[in-house]
Amino acid sequence: ESFRAAKMAYRQLKICVRETLSLGHSGPESLEDTVLDYIVSHEDLYDVQASVNEVILSMNMNPRISFLPKIDFIVISTLIRELCYVAFLMQTLCPPLNIAFGTDGELFNENKYHRSFDSDFTATLVAYHVWPALMENDIVIVKGEAVTKR
Repeated sequence: ESFRAAKMAYRQLKICVRETLSLGHSGPESLEDTVLDYIVSHEDLYDVQASVNEVILSMNMNPRISFLPKIDFIVISTLIRELCYVAFLMQTLCPPLNIAFGTDGELFNENKYHRSFDSDFTATLVAYHVWPALMENDIVIVKGEAVTKR
């Protein structure tokens, strides 16, 4: 959720910056390069707290994630904030880094994941993801970790 929220915020910021800079853009660099340079040098324009709030709201509404009634995801808001910030910065790289979004119950992919030590090594479906794979242009840079169970 943190990566999704940060990617959406990056896209929105990029659109706003592009619209603003396109009015008076001239120079040797392309508009896209100028936009990226501007975002990198003004990363404080990223409203990380809005992303954190969006992530917490989304996680609270997810029926698959459960906490005790007295506990809220605000408890881990510092972690969520850092994940959002890292995900935002990953978008400013050329080419941008991404994570592989997995779904529980997907077919285990040896190219994207290592099996966790407590996995059933004969199972073919992912029970849950421990860590996502790091991707660049749809190519796996670092394998993630997944648990397979029957």
